[in-house]
Amino acid sequence: MIQARTRGVSCRVLVEHGTLDDVHVQFLADYRAAGVEVRQLEKVPMKLALFDVRQGMIALLDPVITKPTWTSVVFDHAGMAEAMKGLFEDYWRRATVGAGRP
Repeated sequence: MIQARTRGVSCRVLVEHGTLDDVHVQFLADYRAAGVEVRQLEKVPMKLALFDVRQGMIALLDPVITKPTWTSVVFDHAGMAEAMKGLFEDYWRRATVGAGRP
C-alpha cells in the first residue's frame, strides 16, 4: 500500500475497533505517515479490496466450519465493483478517524 501511495494512488483502509495487535497498529501508523487514510468502525462485515473501479476481491469468514477460515471471491466486473464501492463508501461515512490506536 505504501508503494502505491508513492505512485500517487489514493488508498483508504477501514479497520475494526480493538482488533489490532501492536504490530498492526504500527503498520497503520506507517500507512498514515505515507498518506493512507485510515478510519475505524465497530464492525466490518468483510474484507474488500477494489482496484481501478472494475476489479476487486471480497473475503468473508466461512460460518459453516468449526475452525473459521476465509472464503475469497475475485471479480473483474464493473457492476460488481460499483456495488462494492457503494457499500464501502457507506461504511466509510459511518466510520471515525481514530486517534492513536485505530
